[in-house]
Amino acid sequence: MESVPNPWSESDDWFRPFHAPFNGVLAFTEENLRPVLKVGPRYKLVIEDTRLQEAADNWRWSETAMAFRMLDQIMTANLTTPRRVVARAPGAVRVRVWLIGELELDEKGSSYLVGLKSISTET
Repeated sequence: MESVPNPWSESDDWFRPFHAPFNGVLAFTEENLRPVLKVGPRYKLVIEDTRLQEAADNWRWSETAMAFRMLDQIMTANLTTPRRVVARAPGAVRVRVWLIGELELDEKGSSYLVGLKSISTET
C-alpha cells in the first residue's frame, strides 16, 4: 500500500507525504504552525490527537487498518508530539488536514515537521 485513505473525509481523499522546516524550540500552537503549514488568517487551525487507533478500529482488520496501526506506532516512536491539524474556515467544504509530528535532527534545535497531508470533504 503506497498511501492510506483519509478516514475523516466524506470523499475518497488520500494522504501524501509532508515535511517542512520547523524550529525545535517552538510549541505546537496555531500561531507557530500557521506559517509552516502556509495557512492564511481566514482559517482556524484545530490541533488534536492523531486518533489513528480510532481510524484503525473503524477499518477493522483490513490492510488499511493495519497501515493505520503501523503509522501510529511509527509516529509515536519517532516524532515529538504527533498531532492531527485541520485548517477550517466558515463555509469551507474542502479543508486541509495534516498528520504531523516534529522530527529533531540534531542537538542545535534543527527539526522538521514530518508526516502526511490530505484534503477532507466536510459537509
